[in-house]
Amino acid sequence: MPEFDQDDHISDEPEGGSDLPAMNSELAETLGDIVAQLAGDLMQIDLQLVKCKRALALLQPKKDGRIDLKFWRKPTIPGKHPAPVRWRRLKAGLEPPRRGVKQGRQVPGVDPRKRRWTAIRVPAQRLSMQAKRSMGFVETHPWVVEVLDTTQKLLEARGRLLEQLCSLRRYEARWGKVGREWVAGVGEDLDAKMPGWEAVAAKKKELDRAEAEEARRLVEATNEADRLRTWVVRND
Repeated sequence: MPEFDQDDHISDEPEGGSDLPAMNSELAETLGDIVAQLAGDLMQIDLQLVKCKRALALLQPKKDGRIDLKFWRKPTIPGKHPAPVRWRRLKAGLEPPRRGVKQGRQVPGVDPRKRRWTAIRVPAQRLSMQAKRSMGFVETHPWVVEVLDTTQKLLEARGRLLEQLCSLRRYEARWGKVGREWVAGVGEDLDAKMPGWEAVAAKKKELDRAEAEEARRLVEATNEADRLRTWVVRND
């Protein structure tokens, strides 16, 4: 029995193939489910990060230097994304620093209780090293380190997951309008050539039919000649 590659085999059975591109809709549905699942996984990671944020708030005093998590918007990626920060308390009368704005001088006579807080981002690598050990922090330092280790692992997993989603977005951007216009142009070219191809196929079918008729006529003529020759031989 001859062997063949399953991928190269074309079945004559009805379920062996289809003339309609139904697989494209199935593929789109599958990819939609995958993207939705990945987005759901991203949300689950964020929920665990919120728990880490809560644990850090419980384990650290509200003092200068405590580590926290804040969710920021990014200009290139929709939504808000977590980042570790360290809280700093400003001198009385100073405002939180802003990019491109010169910091003003301290205003004398301001009540120290009205000092402002500002959040400064810290690197997400070796996050547990950012935990303070000074008075007020040292008692809960081991637990803070444990929470920060968990936070770092969650942030790394989130980064890998987000990269997969962003790669799809980048590929769609590269494909974009140029790719769609190219496909549309190919479709227009095929539509323009299809009537000619249909005419060629019809003419070929007509010629094949004529050749078949001529072949059948010759076969019938040959059979008739053989029949007459046999009849003459028998009569002799």
